[in-house]
Amino acid sequence: MRFDLFQQMSPKEAAELLDQFLRNGRQILYESKVELTNMKLDQLVKELVGLASHTQFVEKSPDHNLPSFILNNPIYQNSLFEFAPESKRFVVFAAFLIGEWLVRSFTSLHWKTGDMSFATGAMPVVAGFGSKKEMPALLVAENLFRKSKQHPMSSELFQKSLQRWVDNI
Repeated sequence: MRFDLFQQMSPKEAAELLDQFLRNGRQILYESKVELTNMKLDQLVKELVGLASHTQFVEKSPDHNLPSFILNNPIYQNSLFEFAPESKRFVVFAAFLIGEWLVRSFTSLHWKTGDMSFATGAMPVVAGFGSKKEMPALLVAENLFRKSKQHPMSSELFQKSLQRWVDNI
């Protein structure tokens, strides 16, 4: 995630990005014929697992400027990939689905731009959680899809993560 791109945005640019994200997401939702109204969490998880199954990855080379203890760390070694350019749209649509499902399912939640004092500032976020947390939809979707590379077709991964957000309402 390129946090620097978001942090360089003005509040007006962030609002325009949010509007475009929602407009594009709703158009793709309409075209995909996915029905979010009255959708249960397990149905959303099924949609997300389906999107994740189409995601392709590109291997990255290790950064040999890093110390050997990092280079030899299995966590680092397992993270040497990025989304293939044609797969990024699945991640963005998944982010929209997650956020829009939450907003439509829980009246206390709404879309907004992220708090600029956080690393997720200017990102499209879902706000209104009881804990005053903001859910950065793009970051959540990206992390879930990254984890799904190591655990393909794992609906449990998606279920647990999204349930944690629901539990914070």
